[in-house]
Amino acid sequence: MAVTQVDRHGGGAACARLGEDGQAVEGVADIKGFLGRLIAQGRQAGHRHHLAQGEGAALQLQDSVGGQGRDNDGVQGVTADDAAREVGLTEGDGRPRRGCLGEGRQGGRLVTPAEEGQGWGQGRQGQADGQGGGEHRRQVLLGFHGVGFLLANYFLLLVFHSKKQLFLRLSIAIFCALWQNNKVIETFTSQGFKNPRAMIHRRHDMERKNRVLVVDFGGQYNLLIARRVRDLGIYCELTPPWKAVEKIKEFEPGAIIFSGGPATVFSDNARLVDKSVLELGVPVLGICYGQQLMAHLLGGRCVSAEPAEYGKVTVTHSGTSALFKDIPATSVCWMSHGVSVADMPRGFAATATTADCACAAMEDAARGLYGIQFHPEVMHTEHGAKVLENFLFGIASLKRDWSMADYAVKAIADAKAQIGDGKVLLGLSGGVDSSVCAALLSRAVGSQLTCVFVDTGLMRKNEGKEVAEAMKVFEARYIHVDAEARFLARLKGVTDPEQKRKIVGEEFIRVFEEESKKIGAVDYLAQGTIYPDIVESGMGGESQVIKSHHNVGGLPEFVDFKEIVEPLKDLFKDEVRQLGIELGLPEALVWRQPFPGPGLSIRCIGEVRKDRLDILRDADAIFREEIAAAGLHRSVNQYFAVLTNIQTVGVMGDERTYDYTLALRGVETVDFMTAAWARIPYDVLEKASSRIVNEVGHINRICYDITSKPPATIEWE
Repeated sequence: MAVTQVDRHGGGAACARLGEDGQAVEGVADIKGFLGRLIAQGRQAGHRHHLAQGEGAALQLQDSVGGQGRDNDGVQGVTADDAAREVGLTEGDGRPRRGCLGEGRQGGRLVTPAEEGQGWGQGRQGQADGQGGGEHRRQVLLGFHGVGFLLANYFLLLVFHSKKQLFLRLSIAIFCALWQNNKVIETFTSQGFKNPRAMIHRRHDMERKNRVLVVDFGGQYNLLIARRVRDLGIYCELTPPWKAVEKIKEFEPGAIIFSGGPATVFSDNARLVDKSVLELGVPVLGICYGQQLMAHLLGGRCVSAEPAEYGKVTVTHSGTSALFKDIPATSVCWMSHGVSVADMPRGFAATATTADCACAAMEDAARGLYGIQFHPEVMHTEHGAKVLENFLFGIASLKRDWSMADYAVKAIADAKAQIGDGKVLLGLSGGVDSSVCAALLSRAVGSQLTCVFVDTGLMRKNEGKEVAEAMKVFEARYIHVDAEARFLARLKGVTDPEQKRKIVGEEFIRVFEEESKKIGAVDYLAQGTIYPDIVESGMGGESQVIKSHHNVGGLPEFVDFKEIVEPLKDLFKDEVRQLGIELGLPEALVWRQPFPGPGLSIRCIGEVRKDRLDILRDADAIFREEIAAAGLHRSVNQYFAVLTNIQTVGVMGDERTYDYTLALRGVETVDFMTAAWARIPYDVLEKASSRIVNEVGHINRICYDITSKPPATIEWE
């Protein structure tokens, strides 16, 4: 489709021609009505580029695209009806707007479909340049400013009749004329549009790619939003708000999502984003704080919610929004807010409510702006995935085109590019993440990779043997380091979980440095850091610190390597497993139980000693055996034992005992960002409990943890 010309032909009429594939939309707009709209909608006039100038003035855009041979080059994917609505020639349903379409005076020349079919890329002055040079050529031919002044003044004469208002009338007229011309010049020359889409509306300036950008305002579910988008087959990344404008230019997303966050929009520490993000024409979905921020930036009003809504809440939608297509009118959604939208911005309408929230969802569909107060990304929202699907596919018109196979290719290529000819050292922890990291880097750089398994003495039972067996499938060099005494000495007397994590992380690095000196120069340190590690360490955009991870916040300030390589840092746990399968790893290895970098030090509450670790190792092994024997090792996504520092009285063999309480933990989750406690059958728990008490010394009581995440984390420390 192209907007080929806005011209003036006698009798005060303006002719606009819009078309696609030779189909013309022709209309003659009355000058008085046109100027009236510009003044009444002054703040939008700079974005509406179909301007009519007065007697002796013409506005003409010529854009020639050489060598492409396209008809009606320019605004692809925008229909003639869309264009007509943009410039105010028709109503939202396509009916002619009174006074705008077909009501011009005689003398306005209409453009024929035959002329339209010639294509803007081959039109008039642009034809020769278009076929030869291939350059975009833009010209803005403006008449003298006085013409705009006279026309504006003529219109204002109809409004202001009193001579006392003459000064005001003249001032406004001068301002309108100068502002109008300056806006045209600024719009068409200073921004350097890449395609003629800009002639329809500023919303079409930016090329949109099939991917999503999440602006992270600091909520704990933010990475989960990205995870859900990827589940739908669309690549997604996050950015903090202060980098949003720059990131959008670079990333060119097809849709934007504003996440939730802990701040309030009217507080001093409010996390804000540039308002221009909402004016790009890219569909935006605001979630929780994101909806409130959208309202705040566009002139709405937010207030403290009375009462606040937390947890599962019944939401009822009006049935008028594309966002709720094929979703029952009433459903359960997850709320977590103490602020709500009291007054929506101009152009918005409420599309969902709750018993205590009049604006559970709002939208300005014409501008592609949508807000919801609930969290569609969490499992507790019944139709959350469908809401995201409606937004991404129905509203933003994106497509499923991203898969783990694509990510594997990109990750291997990125690792090759980063490492080059350098040598890289990877520390194996015995868990899935470091094993998949080893497989990926082995594919990328082969023998340049050295894998070091540091036996910290904090491993699960027989962990060292299992890791050594798994490493046989890799091309990389494998080194086993026995450092149990060293780690236990550093952890002696330490009970604070954060300090444990930092000690383990620092000691890992020191061991790696020593091993690198033995094998020669090493340029890079590789780690199996994944997305949940980053967000829980407070490094995922604006997210607050929950706990440090040995391979994120637990690293010492000085690391004797050029760079750290983290090829899994954008993946969630289940995605890491998918990647492992894609890389050809055995399922037995890929589906190993997740194991934290600090090892059993954070599952041994209180002081970490060898005797206590041995008790925990044996108990944990029995629990895992019984889960596997019951066929629950896939449905229960993570399960382990925790040795508490609580001792209780018991009776064994007619004798009083005073021994440790052991906790068993099992959770069901997809992404490990949220989790529900696993409903393990009582008979399985009973058998595991009986075996542990009878086969492992110094345990006389066993408890099962029935807390979900949130409010708890999966690990105890």
